[in-house]
Amino acid sequence: MSEGHLYIKDSRTWKDYTIPISKNAILASDINKINASTGESDAADKVDKGLRVLDPGFNHTASHESKITWV
Repeated sequence: MSEGHLYIKDSRTWKDYTIPISKNAILASDINKINASTGESDAADKVDKGLRVLDPGFNHTASHESKITWV
């Protein structure tokens, strides 16, 4: 089964998020929907684009198929 949902509870805000899984992958842009509370003192938590995904060395970057190419 490669379709479904990933359920995330952010322990900083206690908010729940549902991220769709398609072809055994999630979109990194869906992670951007997770935001820290605005009262945080750490500058890294005040990014307006939401949570970021770090993949040093692209060890966990997935290939993807589109209508024009396969990457």
